[in-house]
This record gives sequence, structure tokens and C-alpha cells, in this order.
Amino acid sequence: MRRKIIQLAGKTLVVSLPSKWVKSSGVRKGDEIELVESEKGLLIAPVENKNVVKSLLDVSGLNSSLVWHYVTGAYVRGVDEIDVRFSDSQIFNPRTKKSVDIVAFISDVVASLIGMEVVRYGANFCIVKEVSELKKDEFDTVLKRLFFTVCTFAGDVINAVNEKNIVALKNSVHLEKTVNRLCLFCWRALNRGVFSNPAEVASFYSVVSLLEEIADVYARVCGFDEKVLKTAELKASLNCSAQVVKELYDVFYDFNKKKCVEFYARCCELREPSVKKGFVFAASIADKCLSILSARVVLSVDVRTEA
Repeated sequence: MRRKIIQLAGKTLVVSLPSKWVKSSGVRKGDEIELVESEKGLLIAPVENKNVVKSLLDVSGLNSSLVWHYVTGAYVRGVDEIDVRFSDSQIFNPRTKKSVDIVAFISDVVASLIGMEVVRYGANFCIVKEVSELKKDEFDTVLKRLFFTVCTFAGDVINAVNEKNIVALKNSVHLEKTVNRLCLFCWRALNRGVFSNPAEVASFYSVVSLLEEIADVYARVCGFDEKVLKTAELKASLNCSAQVVKELYDVFYDFNKKKCVEFYARCCELREPSVKKGFVFAASIADKCLSILSARVVLSVDVRTEA
């Protein structure tokens, strides 16, 4: 099928669309269409109508921790628009034992949710909407960033301990917020269908959860007593755990049997003496790294369907 190009206003080139395609696609005046460039030419397709998933959350009577769980829970479920309702302007924060402004608190929570913003405020409600549509290729980018952030967190903690810099150690804990933010996005992406294979979804969900747990372990290390951190054996265990976490990234993204065997041995070398010496944090990191290795093995399995 051929079409003549029409020139408008001196510079704009226009081509008409085949009436048969217009009718079958349901395209009307004012609608948007997708134009996809390729080496062979230009592909024209109608924009798919997306059903907006909404959720109404009544957080009246909840404390700030529970409000956080409700709002982030809706985000992780893949909700596009969250209508948050509340009866009081103040909510109790169980950590600080003080009341805080609920609108300010919700705004802070939403600020940590990638792609979401508060678009309306009312006397007893907030409307939170997705302002940046989630794309499938973003998951891998954010997951790599999550791995890198956890590795950085581990490295920063070890450097601070080795240098006896307690201020740097206490400041390192703020990276946990970045880890949580990336984890929430990855869980949301998985629930929104970036993978159709249930085994892939389950494996990646496990990997993200375990990375968050590793970050939680290092966050607890940031709160260790200064005298405890001076112990030579503890320092050695911390350094070994950080090295294992660093190697985890390479094993996951450049996976092969040889690296799998070597990394398994490295985790066991960290775990066994840590258990004997009572270094629960190091043993926990070794266990979580082994679980991530297990998930990576599942992802590497070649599955074929035969009639």
C-alpha cells in the first residue's frame, strides 16, 4: 500500500492513514498513536488503552508505621492511583513517641516511591498517582543498582570500622533508605508483570527480598557498640562478609558453574567459623548469599517444552 506525502505549513510532512486500518483500530480524531522507528521503516500502532488500577485506603486510627505499610503495600501491588483518607491531621509515631502531621508524613512516604507523586491534597485526603509509567527494561537497571547499592553499603560499613570512624559508620545507615526504595520499585515491577514466567517472578522476588535483608544486617552493624567493633576477630569477619557480598554481584550477572562452585565455597568459609564464634550477622549474610545463589541457579535452568 502506498500513500502520497502532503506538506503543511512549509515544513510539516503529513501522510493519511488507510480507512480500513483506522476503523479496525478504532482510531479517532485527537487520539494518540505510537510511531516506532526501525531500520526497515516506521511502524504505526494505536496506543493501548490502559485500565487505571485504583485503591482507597482509610488510614484513620493507624500509627505512622502502619500508614507506611498501607501506602507502600498499595504501591507494591501495582496500584496506579491511591486515594488516602484520614480523620485526624496528626498521627502517632511509635518510634519517636510523638505525633506528626499526617499530610507531611504521607508526602515523605510517597517521595520514596519511584514514579509516584501526591497530585491532590484535601482536608482529609491525599491523591497519589503514578506520573512515570513503569517500563519493562527498567527492572534490570534498577536491580543492578540495588546490587551495587548493597555492595556500597557493605563497603562503607567495613571502611568505617577499619578506620575507626564512628561518625562515618553512623552515617552509612542512611543507604538503607535507598535500598528500601529500590526494593519497593522492584517488587512493584514484578507484580505489574515484567516477567510472565511464575518461576522467574518468584526467583527475582526472592533475590530482591534477600538483598533487602542483607542491607538490614549491615544497618544493625552500624548500631554496634564501639568497643565491640574494635575486636580483631569481628573486624576480620566483617571484611570477609563484605568481600562475599561484593563477589555476589559478579556471580549473579556473569553466572557459570565454575563461579557457582567457588562462590558456594566462599559462603561456607564465611558461615562455619562465624557460627562457632557467635557472629550471627556474618552467618546470616552467608545464608542469604547462598539463597540468592540458589535463586540464580533456578534462573539459569534451561527449560524446554516438547509436544
